[in-house]
Amino acid sequence: MIFEFLLFEQIAKNVEKQIKLICLYVKVKKQTNMKREDLPQDKKIIKGEDHTLRKIFYVTNNTGNYESAGSDGWEVENMATRQAWEDMQEKIEAARQRVINGEASPIEYYMYKSLMDVNILAGYIGKWRWIVKRHLKPSVFNKLKKKTLERYAAVFNITVEDLTNFPRPNNS
Repeated sequence: MIFEFLLFEQIAKNVEKQIKLICLYVKVKKQTNMKREDLPQDKKIIKGEDHTLRKIFYVTNNTGNYESAGSDGWEVENMATRQAWEDMQEKIEAARQRVINGEASPIEYYMYKSLMDVNILAGYIGKWRWIVKRHLKPSVFNKLKKKTLERYAAVFNITVEDLTNFPRPNNS
């Protein structure tokens, strides 16, 4: 009982903190003439090799003129980005498992790995969505012509061999 209360209290504190951060984010976004000193510089989550990846914003300087200024971002944005990447990694791993288990074609895995969905992939391939959805089924994928496989491979920037030699289910 005490553990449940402590857990609930911790969740409530986290939610309260997130609400405050979202309010700050909205307040900053609504400002049209943000000054250089108001630009958030929270710890960033994505860094280049030389630690120079920064987001550029247009701010007003002391004379009121606009100039560009770099920002490491702010906690709300970083948290949302981190959560989105974690969700995408889970989708990619789930698709990989479905392919290995024989429940989906490798197209599904490479589609998510390339940060696409069926609509986007259909646009790149030049086929209807329902056709791309069919190609996500292993039984249909195994019958695709080489030309179609080449189109998918080109979109995913891989070879046809990479697409067709994805690890197969253990019972095959």
